[in-house]
Amino acid sequence: MIVTVNSQFLAQALRSVCKVVPSQPAIQSLGYVLIEASEELRFSATDLEVSLSLTCPATIQAAGSCVLPAATLMSLVDQFTEGNVTLLSDAKGASVKHGTFTSRLQTLSAAEFPMLAAPEGEAAVLPGAALARLITSTRYAVADRGKKFVLEGALLKLAGTSMGMIATDGARLSIATAVREEGPDVAVIIPRKTLDVLPILGNGSIELLVGPNHLFFSTDGMTLTSRMIEGKFPGYERIIPRDNDKTVTIDRIRLASALKRIGIASEKNCAAYCSIGTDALRLSSKSVEVGEADEQMPAHYDGPPLTVCINWRYMLDFLDVAEGQTVTIGMKSEKSPLLVSDGVSFINVIMTMRG
Repeated sequence: MIVTVNSQFLAQALRSVCKVVPSQPAIQSLGYVLIEASEELRFSATDLEVSLSLTCPATIQAAGSCVLPAATLMSLVDQFTEGNVTLLSDAKGASVKHGTFTSRLQTLSAAEFPMLAAPEGEAAVLPGAALARLITSTRYAVADRGKKFVLEGALLKLAGTSMGMIATDGARLSIATAVREEGPDVAVIIPRKTLDVLPILGNGSIELLVGPNHLFFSTDGMTLTSRMIEGKFPGYERIIPRDNDKTVTIDRIRLASALKRIGIASEKNCAAYCSIGTDALRLSSKSVEVGEADEQMPAHYDGPPLTVCINWRYMLDFLDVAEGQTVTIGMKSEKSPLLVSDGVSFINVIMTMRG
């Protein structure tokens, strides 16, 4: 294989595929990137759960393939100035050349690189910008590893012209919706790491193929392949409060800033008290290590006084990704869940804590 590629294009391609390369690979080949040159130059990497394959503009003098250590190659290319890089491989190994610099790198045979799943399944088209927004709005609510397996990802639901993403860790629920072109109905659970990598596909149209065991997201010469989390996502609809009769409307940025200050004096469980009265909301917290904190701010509310104990970080996670100038907080009693909303397309359900 003999290939000439611009250093900036090469760096961009490597940064993308390195997002799926594990930092401590369980098997040697997972720390490598497969480089294939035929009619186009293609880079592929995988951790066996998520795989990424993409093309890169290049001049191909001789077709072939090689498998190079991803971190080492990325470190080299990061040091290159603007200009051409030549990648060469033969039966004895592989070389990287840039100007007067030459490096021989350890290689593996292409046969040692894991075989990637071939795209298959019914196709649906997703707007990339809307998908990225759904991920931002729900990613923080995905359960940590070690909890219930089906909660270690977000549920993507496609129906008619709507698309939605739902995530929950058992203490909170995040639901975001958007509009798409009408297409097949789909309900799949996307793993945590796939959610983190998906935004690199950009804001254009993304084709989703749902295979028996894998999901395939493709756009502009780039394909992200992900294992699918099997199992039934919890019936989240039944925990969305339907009868909250007390609603507070408050400035989003002001509330977020106050929570950050109040949080400094909270216990490790992030407990904070939220007291509402006529046109006012008061936050307070206390801890043995720090002391106490208290802050009051204006809010639109005309119901009876009520105090709830919440995890202030959960509320802040929602506020940080919401976009409206104001948000609404619906509640029924001191023990019932809060329904926090930024319009109708983005809501959170946050369980109250024992005070």
